[in-house]
Amino acid sequence: AAGALARTAEMVGAAQRVLELAVEHAKTRVQGGRPIGGHQAIQHACADLVRDVDASRGLLYAAAWKASAGAPAAAEVAMAKAY
Repeated sequence: AAGALARTAEMVGAAQRVLELAVEHAKTRVQGGRPIGGHQAIQHACADLVRDVDASRGLLYAAAWKASAGAPAAAEVAMAKAY
């Protein structure tokens, strides 16, 4: 379980970095005379990324907390890894 939690933590960190890169790109990429981050569709896509990263992090924290308490956490680890 510890190995799966570590891999999940790496994936959450990578997802956070992808989010940061996407937001930076949306702020700096200009199309039609304005940053693409001003377009509603791009804002929605970034909001979806924020939701997914935060949900993944929450599942990871719940799984890690349960595992650190010595309780069976196989289901929580699997959910965190799958999300």
